[in-house]
Amino acid sequence: KQWYQRRVRGNDKVCGYVRRTAYGYSVGCNVAWGYVENPAGLTLDWIRSGTYKVECMGELYDAEMTLAAPFDPKNLRVKGDYSEDYFPLSDTTKQSAHL
Repeated sequence: KQWYQRRVRGNDKVCGYVRRTAYGYSVGCNVAWGYVENPAGLTLDWIRSGTYKVECMGELYDAEMTLAAPFDPKNLRVKGDYSEDYFPLSDTTKQSAHL
């Protein structure tokens, strides 16, 4: 499915759009980059408290908002440190979209 320029719904209201997608081999699923906005102001609390979905061809898909890198957010692997097995995305979420 083509995910580019699809609506992002936060708490059942359109709040943004997907701008880019790619398959994330290190996380094992599609990853979408998008923008969200809130007329009352964009805060971390508002972002974290929302439930998100991406609308594509009339269907809604669960999405997970990620503010950090979805793989190796501490940047350890590039330094040769493989002590943490970091894979934050659940099997359920891997079948949905990631923002």
